Amino acid sequence: MINTTDSRRWGLQTVDHGLHAFDRASGQNALIRNRHTASLQRTAPRVLQIGLLTPCNLHCDFCYRDTSAPSRLDAPFVIELLARAAQWGVLEVAFGGGEPLLFRGFVEMLEELHQATPLGINFTTNGTLLTPDLLARLSGIVGELRVSAYADNHYRRSLRMARGMNVGVNWLVTPANVGMIEPFVYDFLEVGARNVLLLGYKGKDSLLHLREEDFALLKETVSRLQHLPLRLDVCWYPRLADLPHLFARSDCGAGDTFLVITPDRAVQPCSFHHERIPFETFEDLQAIYAGLRSRRPATTTPGCTRAEFSRAESASLSVGVWLWQGRAGNNSGDWTIVGRFREAAEASKAAEALRELARAHEAFLASPEGSQWLLANEYWGNKPTPPLRKFGEAHGFDWTKDGDGLWWEEDGAGAPVLTAGAVGQTVVVYHPYCMGLPEEPFRKFFAAVGAVEFGYWQYDQPHVVAHAHGNNPAALTAIREYLALVDAAQYASEAETPPPWGAECADGRVLDDEDRSARLEKDESHVEQVGDRLTLRLSFQNTFAGALALEAWLKRSGYSEVIIAIEQPLDSLPAAAGPRREPVTNLFGDLRPLAERLASMAPPQVVETLFSFTYNVPDALEQAVARIPLTELVQLGRACWARRRQQGTDVTMQALRIIERAGPAARDWMRELWPILLAEQHQMLGLAVRSMAAALSGDEAFAMAKTWLATVSDRKKRKKCLQSFANLHHRGTIELVEQWWAAAPANEATLDWAPIAAMSEMKWPDISRWLASGRPLSLIALGVLEQYVQRGLPPGYVRPSRHEFRRVLEQCKLQDPAPRASSAVARLLESEAKLTES
Repeated sequence: MINTTDSRRWGLQTVDHGLHAFDRASGQNALIRNRHTASLQRTAPRVLQIGLLTPCNLHCDFCYRDTSAPSRLDAPFVIELLARAAQWGVLEVAFGGGEPLLFRGFVEMLEELHQATPLGINFTTNGTLLTPDLLARLSGIVGELRVSAYADNHYRRSLRMARGMNVGVNWLVTPANVGMIEPFVYDFLEVGARNVLLLGYKGKDSLLHLREEDFALLKETVSRLQHLPLRLDVCWYPRLADLPHLFARSDCGAGDTFLVITPDRAVQPCSFHHERIPFETFEDLQAIYAGLRSRRPATTTPGCTRAEFSRAESASLSVGVWLWQGRAGNNSGDWTIVGRFREAAEASKAAEALRELARAHEAFLASPEGSQWLLANEYWGNKPTPPLRKFGEAHGFDWTKDGDGLWWEEDGAGAPVLTAGAVGQTVVVYHPYCMGLPEEPFRKFFAAVGAVEFGYWQYDQPHVVAHAHGNNPAALTAIREYLALVDAAQYASEAETPPPWGAECADGRVLDDEDRSARLEKDESHVEQVGDRLTLRLSFQNTFAGALALEAWLKRSGYSEVIIAIEQPLDSLPAAAGPRREPVTNLFGDLRPLAERLASMAPPQVVETLFSFTYNVPDALEQAVARIPLTELVQLGRACWARRRQQGTDVTMQALRIIERAGPAARDWMRELWPILLAEQHQMLGLAVRSMAAALSGDEAFAMAKTWLATVSDRKKRKKCLQSFANLHHRGTIELVEQWWAAAPANEATLDWAPIAAMSEMKWPDISRWLASGRPLSLIALGVLEQYVQRGLPPGYVRPSRHEFRRVLEQCKLQDPAPRASSAVARLLESEAKLTES
């Protein structure tokens, strides 16, 4: 029998008529059902699937994500949410996107989650951003890494790189490839996958849905591969129920055993469900889950089979113990556009106009005005921003159509800025991690400004041809040796040796925040030396950056008369209606990056800029604010706050952030601000409590916070108010929690309260008293001790003797033998060395 008392390994969750144990280290699961578990019910999902953000560096037309959803998730919110989810009973989290590796601070967030919670941590990636260093950091933290395998994402390289980790493959089965399942599965496993998940398409494209004959072939193939580690899409179960499964299923589990959280902070039963319910608080999440679990809604999305499950199978699992291994999963291109002109000068001017457009679009999205526009337009990438509209108008065409947004980055994702530059007579527009570059507006622009040919690629690039005069045998050998390495690799990007011209372009025409890759994308190449004439034909990942790097290297290597061009045939481009226009530059004013503009700003201007933001303050601005002495920052911030308030602008957020940063230097400002916020019953009172804790003494901050509590009568709001007291780290909060529970309904959940009591530095005498008092306080006290095991003891904590500690906990277990309390006691007794006198 497994030992589930080890809290470092096993998480426990009550399920319908059973108890589920999960070991995040090994992926081992155990389900126990007997007469003692018959009355148990599931109270939390087993898995939270979290889509962190919508951007991805691929653009797959079968992807489930809602590409119109903005991201409102950040690492602090996710960490706090999951810490509470673990206490709720959730066993695992599975991150997806978009591409989760584009999420700022993703790895650091996983490290903190692994340290702070017992959750199993998994994520799904397209694999293109994985590196050996990244995988080394993730080892021991991520339970399972899942790689989505597509034709164009170099999944074999990713699997080989991750060999040795617990890595699985997600593969979409369609009518076009259902007959190729067997060779693909064997290849996945041979390259390094430990299991393969076969998925079915959900969406409106009827050509991707399996037909009856496809299901027959799928069933035959899976039957033949039963000895292999295969997993099947749960939505297929009603049509494949006679295949061997671990359990008979009465439902798919959407909104029940798993729950999806979207980037715009909404809840879905599953990732392709049409129903999206916004939430703000953890309590909202719990309430939404309870509703979804009771309703079990099917989706209108084609491919959903929820209504086809047989409820009769719900009773098929009776008494016994079931053991299996498995972890949760979550499902997650580059684009090049070119326009060829008759003259190189024309191409250069057009490229400059497009470069300015990309910068203006980026600056707008990062500005306060852009933030407001995003919310007002429910935007994420789909709608042309004001700079795009202005650019189209200036060039005589309409850039307002839905779906024609420039879609390469979301605020905070860290993706590069669009590259636009001229290679000879051809303008190249490129982005490596792009949700989509719209073809039609670029086609119209190039036609309007006199281009004669046009090309548009996703997951492909044009060929660059270099002609040069000279003969350098060493350089020629270096080129051929590098191309031989590229040819021997599975993919060109796998060649570890950098090209002779360098892995990245050092030319100043490619800026630091743009993609600078000068590596090759394909092994299709041509090298020819005839006399003193050299000809090269190559395909770079970034055509513009690669061409610049190659040109500079050839000149350094002694070649002259270097001509770089794109000689690939393109589509003819008919002239636009009306007279030809000149590309418009200087259309958007000062487009220097914020960091450059901040360098010349005095402190008053820096603070004014800070107060123009509500959320998502850029890192460069944060760094500029940090350079201002605290006393001066408080003086400037207080004056700016007062002035803007008089103008009717709510600038509370930045005021509180400055107060928290400045601490005691802002005590007078905090004393002035608090009664104003209290009189307004401002929505940021909870944040103000945290700022108070930084600026004032503990007792003064606690006394002021209690004035807020005294004004709140609604029980839900009062609970939210009291929960913010955790930021005070004041022992007086313990008494307030006791008063709350003296009037609490018998069925109220206790899971939220242990972190509050722990952060309030609860001491052993109070913990002992609560343990002896029985539920609900005993459960909270057990949670406090578990918090201390994970995070360490608070200042001034006097450890009890080992004898006293054991006596109190054993008595608590006698009073409350239910699984939740008894298992917590067992875990704490195993960790008693951290909590008692040595």
